[in-house]
Amino acid sequence: MARPALSKAWRTAERGIDGIAVLERWLSVALLAVIFLAATAQVFMRYVLNTPLATSDEIARFTLIWATFLAAALTQNRDEHIAVLIFRARGSARRRALLHSFANLVALLTAAVVVYLSFETLDRSARVSSPSLEISMSLVYLSVSLGFALIALHSVRNLVNLAIYGRVSPDRSDHLAEEMQLT
Repeated sequence: MARPALSKAWRTAERGIDGIAVLERWLSVALLAVIFLAATAQVFMRYVLNTPLATSDEIARFTLIWATFLAAALTQNRDEHIAVLIFRARGSARRRALLHSFANLVALLTAAVVVYLSFETLDRSARVSSPSLEISMSLVYLSVSLGFALIALHSVRNLVNLAIYGRVSPDRSDHLAEEMQLT
């Protein structure tokens, strides 16, 4: 177990990250509702009123892009990304923690590279507007930067928890080992 001061400070930081995760969850739900409403409005307008909307396709598409990257960050926070479970669930708790650490380190490094490279794309896309909504495409591409920045944040959290507690979340056990029961 970690020193009490580190543990207390880290728990405070985790509460802030938990607040971000709650916001990610609500935004993801809201964005899915917007996608549903845009698609429903388009179907109604096109097939009932015989007057298709020019903007609903872009609204649905751009909203889906934002929802995808926010949900990916939320998935990283909850440690529920796709994994090769047969390797991650086998062996001792120390081995599982090392594999978890490696996976989170790869996610952190990937996210850092994507965030760094996305700034050039944001700069270039600032001068381009979408055809029907006429919004800057940098607003759409910002979803990549923000989503991967949040993935990096959650990866750091997971790595710190693994270092302190030996598992991603101090409040729950290693659900993979329990589910797989391969050891």
